[in-house]
Amino acid sequence: MGLTRDHTTEPARRVLTGTVITHRPDTATWLGLVDAWLNSHRSERTRAGYLREIRLWSQFCEQRGIAPLEAQRPDVEAYLRHLEDRGESPRTRARRLSALSSAFQYAVSVDTLRTNPAEYVRRPKVDADQTPTVGLTLEEARSLIAAAERESTRTHALIRLLLNGGLRVSEALDARAENLGVDEGHRFLKVVGKGDKLRRVPTPPSFLHALEVHLAGRTEGFILATRSGGRWDRSEAWRAVRRVAKAAGIEAADKISPHSLRHTAATLLLGADAPLARVQDLLGHSDPRTTQRYNRRRGQLRGSAGYRLAELLDA
Repeated sequence: MGLTRDHTTEPARRVLTGTVITHRPDTATWLGLVDAWLNSHRSERTRAGYLREIRLWSQFCEQRGIAPLEAQRPDVEAYLRHLEDRGESPRTRARRLSALSSAFQYAVSVDTLRTNPAEYVRRPKVDADQTPTVGLTLEEARSLIAAAERESTRTHALIRLLLNGGLRVSEALDARAENLGVDEGHRFLKVVGKGDKLRRVPTPPSFLHALEVHLAGRTEGFILATRSGGRWDRSEAWRAVRRVAKAAGIEAADKISPHSLRHTAATLLLGADAPLARVQDLLGHSDPRTTQRYNRRRGQLRGSAGYRLAELLDA
């Protein structure tokens, strides 16, 4: 019935590798619809992310005997309550609902469904100015780098990509040696971000050195490649980050994730008064409001523009 982990066979493998469909999927079935919907997105990362979200919905339906294409609004609302009972944050629940609604809207567009059962479901309230991610202090970040360097060249390179480069974990795992370059004396790494958008991330000496030590003269392929040259597994990268966080003696090590390091890069920069636009460019955010979520100084009285305004008015 659903698209559970065991059912993630031919359709899922095809959409994740970007293989062109040589036949018209049967969108009257749930698997066929998901196949076609995922393939309507160009980005492999988008397809992979949506597949994870849809798998959860499929598992929920299977456990409750619901045919996914026959689900009604109350079923979707029950799914959201289920996610909340699991302890998921409003932001995570909102993301899962958005993916599900997108799939149903695609079903409407190809005449499989008449209406989208998720369209009018109330979205979880998300504070756009806050992020639940646990970050590091400057001292903890330095300790993490040292611990990573002690563990292995690959772990050190991973930590530098996430922390120095502010990369998303998928961007770090996709980073390639041939995308290292130089422009007017500035060394950089060309990164493929969300929506296949390209950006250049500077690689100052200590950052570049960590990459070059790990590459050991290699000029092609994934920077963090496996021994066989393949892409390093996302879950293994997660474990590596948490392992070195514990080795570094970080108190909240069990809550540290790859995104924590990207979060840390942003908070340290904004805390050091780096221009918001520059931080936005480094992180590859399309919307400056996303970058602003990492600004811990926002709302503090110290440094408030009100003091500067008073100086102008009282001069």
